[in-house]
Amino acid sequence: PDRTYTDRLTLLGGNDAIDLYYFGAAHTNGDTFVVFRNRRVLHAGDVFANTAQPFIDATNGGSGIAYGETIGKAASAIKGVDTVITGHTDVKKWQDFVDFGEFNRLFLEHARASLTAGRTPEQAMATLQLPDKFKGYTLTGGRGGPGGNFNLIYEELKKGQ
Repeated sequence: PDRTYTDRLTLLGGNDAIDLYYFGAAHTNGDTFVVFRNRRVLHAGDVFANTAQPFIDATNGGSGIAYGETIGKAASAIKGVDTVITGHTDVKKWQDFVDFGEFNRLFLEHARASLTAGRTPEQAMATLQLPDKFKGYTLTGGRGGPGGNFNLIYEELKKGQ
């Protein structure tokens, strides 16, 4: 790259303006939210890959602890977006992105409570209860096996103790 940025950078101008934002770790520690201003579109990449457990790339600085907070910061700071391009599925609405931040905060809260209660990641997955608006989310199997991302989040929480 010939330019880098810390928290925000605007490329081009006028109707072609593109804003780049960084709010902290989520999928990795280098996730950029790309806003195509004139189109009212956000490309969230793998921070919002799909409506499922988040894709936490811990080897590249991803954080299950920071995930929901990072999306919350983006949802609060970014204005004028109607449509979100996800990393792996179809196009979503802005509210879907906001809801994904809430989902990740609830997922983390359950991980903390389950770890404190002495539950295994698999038991945490089995006892996870979420509001009805998340009933369409894919929560089984996947990246973390039977314990889902609770495996990764538990390890991250243990490091912080």
